Amino acid sequence: MTRILIVAALLLMSNVCAAQKKTFDKWSDHEGVNVVYISKMMLRLIPNMKVGNADIDNIASKLDHVRILNCENAKKVKAVKADVEKELTAGGSEVIMDMKEGGENNTVRIYHRKVEKKKNEFVLVQTDGRELTVINLKGTLSLTDIKNQNF
Repeated sequence: MTRILIVAALLLMSNVCAAQKKTFDKWSDHEGVNVVYISKMMLRLIPNMKVGNADIDNIASKLDHVRILNCENAKKVKAVKADVEKELTAGGSEVIMDMKEGGENNTVRIYHRKVEKKKNEFVLVQTDGRELTVINLKGTLSLTDIKNQNF
């Protein structure tokens, strides 16, 4: 019985990861939507990464991938955001930060989900009413790693 539960949980987790990728893939062919995928290998090829005063090479070395979705089509922002948030909540992600400025149209949300024993997934969803940006980070990155940077 335990073995069946473990296999079912693993299958569910793999389906959730695939579903989130499907959301990115679904919208990548739409006008006004840009999707970028940066693999672990590509992240390793970029030496001495610095953003402002922060040396983010340490963070980059802990990432499995970075996915970025940017929707500049104001008519599609609501639908894309709904798809992204549906997949996040269905996948067990929890909101760890929620900021609203001037109502529901200007929001920043950060989601977290434990993927494996030492792996985490962080997703930033930012909207300003006319534009949506989603940044997905997955790897052995922790909140402490992010907190210790001086951006």
